[in-house]
Amino acid sequence: MTRVLVVGLRAGKTTFIQALKSFKLTGQPANLKELPNPLPTNGVQNDRFSDMQFRECGSGMLSQWMKYVEDCDAIVYVVNPSAVSMIPDVYTHLLGIAGNEHVQRNGMKRFIVMLRHSDIDVIETQNLLMLDFSQQGGCRVKPTQPLWTALNIDISSGESLENFFSKIES
Repeated sequence: MTRVLVVGLRAGKTTFIQALKSFKLTGQPANLKELPNPLPTNGVQNDRFSDMQFRECGSGMLSQWMKYVEDCDAIVYVVNPSAVSMIPDVYTHLLGIAGNEHVQRNGMKRFIVMLRHSDIDVIETQNLLMLDFSQQGGCRVKPTQPLWTALNIDISSGESLENFFSKIES
């Protein structure tokens, strides 16, 4: 079983997991109008489907995210690029996770920065987060941070969901 830690700052983590579950179980993109409208996650929420277990840490648990890092096989950091005012905090926490000793020791192969589709241009988002996608197979925080994988996912159309699962399950 692949254990996936899902973190992010008020970025739609629960909706993301619901959409993944729908896609994995039906092979079709989720109809977001049919998904329940979740309340913000308070604490930790676990969801299991297929051969995967998702542990979502609510935004209010920032100080405790790191204690869950060692108990996972993959990390997904969900970013809502349209929440421009939160980008500095997103960047700070992203670097904190990237610099975690367990993450460093086990490599970044399964550390995914998931950019939710929005009205904000992807290039603008990369610039806001200071990401450089020129590195083959991932992105790099300018100038010296290690690689992780970045995906721009539209959960309503299913775009990149298959790619997401291939990265997590590899």
